[in-house]
Amino acid sequence: MENAHTKESPDVLSYFGVTEDTGLTPEQVKKNLDNDSILCRD
Repeated sequence: MENAHTKESPDVLSYFGVTEDTGLTPEQVKKNLDNDSILCRD
């Protein structure tokens, strides 16, 4: 998701298919980091 910081919470939750209670699974985190990483790595 591009510019997630500009989106409303319900939009981000819907995009990732989660709720505030469930969040992402470790597998979903890894998949999203591999596909859409915005982190700078040294």
